[in-house]
Amino acid sequence: MVQLYSSGALRFSLLFATALLSSPSLTVAQQGIATNVTFIHINDHHSHFDENTMDLFDDAIPSGLSVNTSALRMYHGGAARSVAQIKALRAAAEADGQEVCVLHAGDAITGTSFYSFYGPAPDAAVMNTAGYDALVAGNHEFDDGDANLANFTRLLNNPVLSYNLNPGPDSELNNLGDDSIQPFLIKTLSNGELLGICGITTKTSTEESSFPDEGTTIGEEQASAEACVAELQTQGINKIVLLTHVGYDTDLNGFAAIDGVDVIIGGHSHSLLGDAQALSPVGLVPSAEYAAIVSGTCVVQAWEYHKLVPKLDVAFDADGNVLSCNGEVYFPINPSRFTVRDRPDEERFDLNEADALVMRNYLLELGIFTDPGEEAEVVAALQPFRDSLEEVASRKVAIAAENICHTRADGSDPNCPGKEDRSRVGGGVCLIVAQGFLFNVPTADIAIQNAGGCRGTIFEGDFTFGNAFEILPFSNTLVTLEMTGDQIRRVLEDSVNFFLDPTIGGGGGSFPVSAGLRWHVDYTAEFGSRFSNIEVNRRLEEEWEPLDLQAVYNVVTNNFIATPRDGYLTFEEIDQTSDAYVDTFVLYTQSLIDYASDLGTLEEPEIDEYSTQVLTLVNGTTIDIREAQPIVPTAAPGGSSSSSVTSATVLYVLVGLAVLAAI
Repeated sequence: MVQLYSSGALRFSLLFATALLSSPSLTVAQQGIATNVTFIHINDHHSHFDENTMDLFDDAIPSGLSVNTSALRMYHGGAARSVAQIKALRAAAEADGQEVCVLHAGDAITGTSFYSFYGPAPDAAVMNTAGYDALVAGNHEFDDGDANLANFTRLLNNPVLSYNLNPGPDSELNNLGDDSIQPFLIKTLSNGELLGICGITTKTSTEESSFPDEGTTIGEEQASAEACVAELQTQGINKIVLLTHVGYDTDLNGFAAIDGVDVIIGGHSHSLLGDAQALSPVGLVPSAEYAAIVSGTCVVQAWEYHKLVPKLDVAFDADGNVLSCNGEVYFPINPSRFTVRDRPDEERFDLNEADALVMRNYLLELGIFTDPGEEAEVVAALQPFRDSLEEVASRKVAIAAENICHTRADGSDPNCPGKEDRSRVGGGVCLIVAQGFLFNVPTADIAIQNAGGCRGTIFEGDFTFGNAFEILPFSNTLVTLEMTGDQIRRVLEDSVNFFLDPTIGGGGGSFPVSAGLRWHVDYTAEFGSRFSNIEVNRRLEEEWEPLDLQAVYNVVTNNFIATPRDGYLTFEEIDQTSDAYVDTFVLYTQSLIDYASDLGTLEEPEIDEYSTQVLTLVNGTTIDIREAQPIVPTAAPGGSSSSSVTSATVLYVLVGLAVLAAI
């Protein structure tokens, strides 16, 4: 049985009054009995339903296979296997007499084509099969405003929690009635004991990087957590869980010290926890052991994307004190598919049935991999969405007023007559993509995108969901990096050198395109001095001025080149474990869709917004687009965008864009 507190939506103003009321002299002690609880938890699945991949190399591949290989790809996780794992763990715990609580620590939505096309409906359908007790609202639950979160909440069978959420006066979150987001949940266990669960949402990421409605705010996390614990204690509850979406470091270094907190189940930082020795054979390095104990509090997290399912066993004494806290993480695998990868693309193949069985048995013996099968209820819940993908792919997002071309620099696009100079400096498509980055990440000053990450022309006519996925077919997400002006200059030099130096790169896919930066680039100059006259216009909302090499700028890019890949080597100087690097987990295709939808009409970017203003080629030819003539919009061969939704587009969407292909 679950009891929900329903005293009204605006709570943060009551924090300090609540703290005063919860002094020890006013706390009512609960007459308790010793209780064992198994917690099963997920976080940050971000609309990822399809299986994930993991590559095994050399010694991680067992002997006994009929083929020789030093690189083998395995497939694991996904929603159907994760829910099957949850149900298996629940059944085993209940058979052992354990109480069971299943929790989701936020960021359930946004991140794949399922969300881009269908909103939160697929996530709710899958989550309703798992039997969650509660979900805490993460920052990405607010990516499309309060009304979207309200819709998601109505679709879920489980309550949504956030103690520090304060909806604005006109927010749809105020109109949820019985489905209202609650500050906490009180779960009555089968032995009559009460388990209190507080929901805490990240403040900064929600207010500055997502899109809550005007007036909707998030209260300060630490004070909110303390007040929620105190409020539960006044009701005599002595077994208290913080269900948080604030990040592992905050859980460890802030919340764990709060008096009265027994367990913290978190999300937001996508932290992989586990036994380093058990994970090392498959090349995984955890951030810490699973089930850290700090100040007597158990602290855990469950990585991301339905990749694994942890189980945490907690023993409470009669007074609610934690006697023991331990657990395991489980990777549910696809037992029948393993792909040999150390071959050219066209020669790669899956292991035969006998070899797949060898791999399955080997992995199960490691102790962290399981084979629970796929939950049929999840497969059935997702099937209607898969079945209608072709129809959804043809839905209009915006209208293109003209053909907008795309090349990888010094190329040509036959679909854009009269725009030859624009084509030779990359065209307008990637620039629109980069402008979409700025639209979706309001904290960013400038955006950088590699030309090879964009894959086609925008044709005059309807611009559809399918067209967006044809242009951006990879599962890249938007990340932000705090960089000095000098680092920005050097990463631009890196990107061009990657294709000019045949010993390290090639092609032209690394050619940089930026929103908020513009420059002159000379291929005949030496590496390190090819870029000149670099100017910045923060968010394209100010005046153009010289790039300050000492100043710090917030750069948004895609996580592929930020790794770094495609030659963008200076990105590696930014510590990905620090606050200077933030993965928004917003699919970059979604950012294009959102931006195009907001514009309504896509048009050729202005000449002064083009990042490459002057380009000098290796043969000395100089292209100066500032001298280009105004373009009269004219359709060219290629036809309407809406006609280009191909079977390949539907295939991209069907697989959930789960593979980060080399750009």
